[in-house]
Amino acid sequence: DFQPVYPKLNTDFITPQFILDSMYKNPQIKIYAEKLEGYKNILGEAGSMFSSGNLSISSGVQSGFQGSSGWNVMAALTVSMPFSDKKWQDVSHSKNLLNVQKAQLELDYQEKAYKDAANSYYLWLQSRCENLHTAKDRFDAALASYKIAKLRSSIDPGDYFYNVIKSKYYLYQTANDYLEAALDLFKAKADILGLVGFSDNVYKNSDFDKSNEDLISKISDIFDSSKIIEKTSDDKYLNWYAWNGFELYKNLGENFWLKLPRSTKRIFLSLNKTEIQRVSSNQSDANNLNNFIQEANKRDIKVDLLLGDPDWVLDKYRSKLIGIIAKLSKFNFSGIQLDIEKNQLPEGERNFWDEGIVKTISEVHASTLLPIGLSMNYKEAGNHKLLEDLRAAGLNEVILMIYTTNTNKIIEIGDKIMKENPKLYFSIALSFEPVNVLPDGETFATIGANNSLAIWKNLYENLWMQNNNFNGITIQSLKDFWSLKNEN
Repeated sequence: DFQPVYPKLNTDFITPQFILDSMYKNPQIKIYAEKLEGYKNILGEAGSMFSSGNLSISSGVQSGFQGSSGWNVMAALTVSMPFSDKKWQDVSHSKNLLNVQKAQLELDYQEKAYKDAANSYYLWLQSRCENLHTAKDRFDAALASYKIAKLRSSIDPGDYFYNVIKSKYYLYQTANDYLEAALDLFKAKADILGLVGFSDNVYKNSDFDKSNEDLISKISDIFDSSKIIEKTSDDKYLNWYAWNGFELYKNLGENFWLKLPRSTKRIFLSLNKTEIQRVSSNQSDANNLNNFIQEANKRDIKVDLLLGDPDWVLDKYRSKLIGIIAKLSKFNFSGIQLDIEKNQLPEGERNFWDEGIVKTISEVHASTLLPIGLSMNYKEAGNHKLLEDLRAAGLNEVILMIYTTNTNKIIEIGDKIMKENPKLYFSIALSFEPVNVLPDGETFATIGANNSLAIWKNLYENLWMQNNNFNGITIQSLKDFWSLKNEN
C-alpha cells in the first residue's frame, strides 16, 4: 500500500534578512566567535603578567645643628622586571596578537561561507517551491486528461481504451514527479532550517503545506490498490426543497413516493409553525412524521430538516432557532438544512450577516450531532475566508444557489468554488419556480420537467467527475416541479 509521509517543516517565516540575523545562532559561527573572544581576553590580560617589585619604609629621630629635632619617615616603591621576563612577555604578546588576528580571519571566513550558503540555500528553496508548483500543475493537467479520456467511452470504446491507458500511465508519471518534487522541497527546507537554527515555528503547518494536502490525498487514491475499480456515478443525485412536503405527504399518502423521480436522494422537509407545534405535542402527528421519515429511508432517501428564517442570523432571534431544533430532535432526521439568505434581511441589517451566520452555525453545531447544510448565493460563497470560518464553526455542506439554465455557467461557477473549498461538501441549487417568480433564463420551468431531468443528470455527472466533494443537484421546489409536470 502506498502512503506518502512528509514531515511538515514551516519555512514561511524565513527571509534573507532573517537568515542574516540568525548568523550568530549557527553552531559553527558560534564556535569561531567564542574562539576569537577567548584570544582577545588572553591578549588583554597579558600586560599585567611577569612584573615584580617591593615597598620599603624607614623611620627615625632627626636632630638639627641648632638643637631642633623631629620625626622623619621615608618610603620607597621599587618595581622591576627581569630582562628575561620582559623578553618572554613581548614574545607572548606577539603570539597572542597573532592568535587574535588569525581567529578574526577564521571568523570572517566562516561568516562569508555562511552568507554564501544562506544565499545558495534560499535560492534553492525558492526554486524547489516553484518546481513543486509546476509538478502540481502537470499532475492536475494529467488528472483532467485522464477524466476526459474516461468520458469518451460512449463515443468510441476502442479510442476510450487506448486513451485511458495512455493517460493513466502519464498520470502515474506526473504523480511520481510530484512526490519527488515534494521530497526535494522537504530537503531544501531541512537544509535552510539547519543553517539558521530551529525555532518554535518549525513544525507548524505552512500555507504551502496545507494547499497541497488535497493533492497528496488524490495521489494516495491513485496508488491505492483497493481503489482500482473505476468510480461510477450514483443513480440518486436529486435533492428537493419541500417547503410544504409534510402536507403533500398527508394528502397523497403512498402516491407521494410514486410521484418522486427515481433519482431522488434527499428531501429537505420544512415544517411551518403550526406543524412544529403539532408534531411536538400531538402523538398522531408525531407518528405521521416518523412514518414519513421511515418510508423515505426504506427507499434509500434521506430526510433533512429544512429551517428558513433570515432573522435567525441576528443575536436576538438565534435562540428561537435553537429551540426549534431541540423540539424536533426526537425525530430521526438525517441532517439540518438552513435557508438563511442575506438578501432576505432588511437592507440595514445585512452588514451583520457575515459575522452573524458564523455565530448561528456555531450555536447550531453545539446543539446537535447532525450534519449542517446552509443555502448560499454563489456570490457570497465566493468569499473563501467566510466559508473557512463557517467550516470551522461546524458547517458540513453548502447548497450553492446558481439560478440559471446556462449549464456552462453552472459548471464554471460550481467547479471553481468546490475546488477552492475541498473540505466542504457542495450541492448545486437550481430553480423550477414559475416564470411569475423568476424570469426566463433563471428557472428550468420554461424547459419542462422531462427535459430538465435529462439536463440535471448530465450536469450532475459532469460536476461529479471533477469534484469529490460534490453532493448532488438540489431543486427549488418539489411542489413547483410536480405542478408543472401535472400540466404537461
